[in-house]
Amino acid sequence: MPLGILGARSVWTYANPAIAGVLSGGDPALLVGKSCHETMPPTDAGFVARTNTPDAADIERIEVSVAGNRVHRLSSCRVLDTDGNYMGRLIIGVDVTDSMEVIRTLRLASSI
Repeated sequence: MPLGILGARSVWTYANPAIAGVLSGGDPALLVGKSCHETMPPTDAGFVARTNTPDAADIERIEVSVAGNRVHRLSSCRVLDTDGNYMGRLIIGVDVTDSMEVIRTLRLASSI
């Protein structure tokens, strides 16, 4: 499952190989230390940066990944330190391409 942690300045502080595979070809070292603006499409990076604030609610959104035409559901939640200070966001992605294709096919079939 793709997951990573963006620091308070929208810089990747952790990335597992799965999220690195979606954003940078599979090497987490290519993400860590870079901003979301350097590693994501502009629309996605803008959304992530705007929601990377202490008062932003936990979110879920469907986005098209950089890897092509795969669709990922991105979920995000705040990361706090032991004193409750905002540290950044945990980003989790789930590939929902096949599920969405089944739904699209069923809708087309029901309209015939």
